[in-house]
Amino acid sequence: MQRVLSFPPQSSRRFGDPSEFVSKRMCFSFMFSIAFLSVLAGFLLGRFVFDQELELSKAKLRKANQQQQQIVTSYRPSQENISSLLSEISPGSLELYLKSLQDTSGEPENFHEARLIVSLLKESGFDLTSPLVDSQVNLSHPDPTRANQVLLYRGAVLALSIDDSREWSEPGGYHTAATVEGNIYYVNFGRDEDYHHLDSLGLNVKDSVVLARVGRTPPLDLVMNALEHEAVGIILYKDPQQTDVDGDILSSADLARLNSLYKTNAEKAVPVLCISHEDAEKLFREMSTSESSSESWRGNLNSSYPIGPGFASPDGKIIMRVNTVTTVRKYYDVFGAIRGTQEPDRFVIVSQERKPDRDSTAMFMEVIRFFGALKNTKDWRPRRSIVFASWGMETHCFSRSKDWWSQLQMKTVAYLKMDSASLGNDSTPSRGTPILEKAFREAATAASLPSPDLDVMLQTGSDVDLVENGIPFLELKPAESRGVSRLKEVTSFWGYIIWKLSESADLPFSLDTYTTFFNYSVNVIEQRFKMITQKHSLFLESFFEATQRLVAAISSFQSKWSLSDPSKSIEMRIMNDQFLRFVQALSCRKEKDSFDHSYRHMIFSQSTRGNDPKSGFGLLQDLLRETTWTEAPDDLQQQIINHLADLVECLNAARSALTDGLEHFVRPE
Repeated sequence: MQRVLSFPPQSSRRFGDPSEFVSKRMCFSFMFSIAFLSVLAGFLLGRFVFDQELELSKAKLRKANQQQQQIVTSYRPSQENISSLLSEISPGSLELYLKSLQDTSGEPENFHEARLIVSLLKESGFDLTSPLVDSQVNLSHPDPTRANQVLLYRGAVLALSIDDSREWSEPGGYHTAATVEGNIYYVNFGRDEDYHHLDSLGLNVKDSVVLARVGRTPPLDLVMNALEHEAVGIILYKDPQQTDVDGDILSSADLARLNSLYKTNAEKAVPVLCISHEDAEKLFREMSTSESSSESWRGNLNSSYPIGPGFASPDGKIIMRVNTVTTVRKYYDVFGAIRGTQEPDRFVIVSQERKPDRDSTAMFMEVIRFFGALKNTKDWRPRRSIVFASWGMETHCFSRSKDWWSQLQMKTVAYLKMDSASLGNDSTPSRGTPILEKAFREAATAASLPSPDLDVMLQTGSDVDLVENGIPFLELKPAESRGVSRLKEVTSFWGYIIWKLSESADLPFSLDTYTTFFNYSVNVIEQRFKMITQKHSLFLESFFEATQRLVAAISSFQSKWSLSDPSKSIEMRIMNDQFLRFVQALSCRKEKDSFDHSYRHMIFSQSTRGNDPKSGFGLLQDLLRETTWTEAPDDLQQQIINHLADLVECLNAARSALTDGLEHFVRPE
């Protein structure tokens, strides 16, 4: 009974028992089989995926080849047949656009024009069209109901009254006013060095009115500098000597900025007035001549330009009454673009400010229609992207961000300003960067226009940002319109130059104008100021040498350019970019304090006292001429030395842009 109920005895296995090896072999075999099957499955799966990827890559390659073939075989207008295509620019379309722009149907004018342009961009099949979104800007202007005044009293007798009353149609707005009185000082261009000169004479403009001419400092900076020196009023005028000052002295947006920055309360306006040079001459006649000005402080008025302080009459005083209205204006900017095929990251920007005469807006719309039709009916796309920008406000009414100008610097090959319906004439020439003169004349010939004149002196007026950022630009000067037939010719001009800049593998740039300009200007300076430089031990050899080296580099680059092969895209891209870097280098832009920079270009400006419109380096010429009458020759000599150093640096940078630049890293023996 006990044997039945008990468990069987456990068998004891010793190490090395054969059954244990059998179990291990089975386990290893099983694991090996799993590993083998996994490797096999992975191999088969990888082979299958690889084949799929290979087929997909082949498909992508075939598609890319097809796209490239489409680019190569797509319609490319030649130099010969582009003129016949330009004949499709229609006077009928121009008349239709003019009528549609005039018939606002009760819509706000700015919105109506923008809406028509947006619709046209979409109908023309542009790749990108911006939405119709409004923007706002504050504008300040003289109150049309209460004139701005400058009143000069001799005791209780009113000796002189100057009114600044301008018509303004903007409705609404809020009114501000200011009245100031006191002494008056003439501060030349209102620069820091001008105030330092007054300090050396023991004169202080605090609590006084200052009279300043514009031309060497941007007017907004000039006003802010005067306020920093605690002047209570600022009177600005444009001297006949400053022929390179373009446009209004202060825009409505500038006045709005001043009001927002410096007004102490909502009712007080910044006491700033802009007067004519005739009225400025009347003020000078009444001022005290106790402190006379040097020759460098004198312009072309019939006056000795007395500094002051005060007036010839001992009981004289000046009263300024400023009345302004500030309004908020709504406007609409419109953008459209055709993407380029081979260089889509290079832009030809076609810009137009919508103006009351509407002629330029009609031309702008016809150019949009022309390139849209070329794209849709001829299956054409440009080599480079074309960006159309229609501005609802004048561009001088607001400042662009640094990022905006940085993008334009990197990507823009040309900035074309379609703001005028005429190419101008001898008295009002068109204006542009010298590198575009060749394209300018070719386009005029293609459009059957008489040979126009292009002013290459880079006046920093409304185009100050384009000049300072080294962006090639072209602007037609306003002139009297001659009807729809002339509109067609000018529209054809723009059509040709846009096509040429966007389509040519080798950009239609030329450096010949630069060579002529540099050789002529240096020769003028050598001949005109030889005695002055010897007398004051001013050594211009480094400047002359830098100019000669730049001219030699231009000649070498032009020779290389003439032998280049337009079919080699990379070579063309490199050389085109060298052109653009050259223009940027010659902008001579330096990071300086806002009150410590010249309003004129260092190179492409003429002397304010010379009568030679084709001779550049105007700032240098004026400084050299000033040595003959200055009372502080040592200070002026140092200023000339500093200016020469800046010029040499700028010229060397331009020369480097036309070479590979290796000598800056490895200086040869």
